[in-house]
Amino acid sequence: MSIFSPNLIALLGEIYGSTTIAAARYNLIGMVRVKIDDLLPEGEGIEYALPSGASLKDTLDIYIDGLLNESAKHLLQTAPRDVLRPVAAVAPIATNTGDGSGFIEAPADFLRFFALMIGGWQKEVTKTIHPERDKAEYLLQKNIWTRGGKVKPVVAINQTPTKVILEYYSLDTGDTHSITYLRYIPFAEAELVQDNLQDALTWLCAGRIRQAVKDEAGANIAFQNVEMSYANIY
Repeated sequence: MSIFSPNLIALLGEIYGSTTIAAARYNLIGMVRVKIDDLLPEGEGIEYALPSGASLKDTLDIYIDGLLNESAKHLLQTAPRDVLRPVAAVAPIATNTGDGSGFIEAPADFLRFFALMIGGWQKEVTKTIHPERDKAEYLLQKNIWTRGGKVKPVVAINQTPTKVILEYYSLDTGDTHSITYLRYIPFAEAELVQDNLQDALTWLCAGRIRQAVKDEAGANIAFQNVEMSYANIY
């Protein structure tokens, strides 16, 4: 028997257009509810402002549902690299700028850089620099004498209003530009986040809900449990 009311099941089924997707989200919502209950001081009830005629259970479940994807995005952006499962970009294209450097347009679902290996490089790059955050290092890449090369390559991530561009530095002028592999973390709906991160995801969502009701102590416990969840994966 489902622990969710028929009204909520019908609502989420309509929202996501798939009973399979909706069922997966039901499970996550249930996990978040259990964690919220664990965070409540003994004897304390859950107090949320309810719309007229709404049930507490459905209102809270819908609120959790609304935070799941945001929590999933944050989790995938911040989780330790060792617990993530990157995907390989399919047929990425390296564009030669003519001076030995080049760029790659990231896939549409790109969320987080993981690794890039260009043919001719002696090692992969696993960290990026940003034009604004790492301005001094980024400016060095614009000079052929100070930029990264085959031994110590550099990748800069540059975002336009419509796409993410990965600039790579560099090869020798005249070299052929080919991508050995580009690995990245794609954005994923909460129910599609890798299974070993579901515990961390639901703790993060529970913490954000407790934070929203000004329970900083409960939120901090939840966020600490996110970190503990990572440790348990190793």
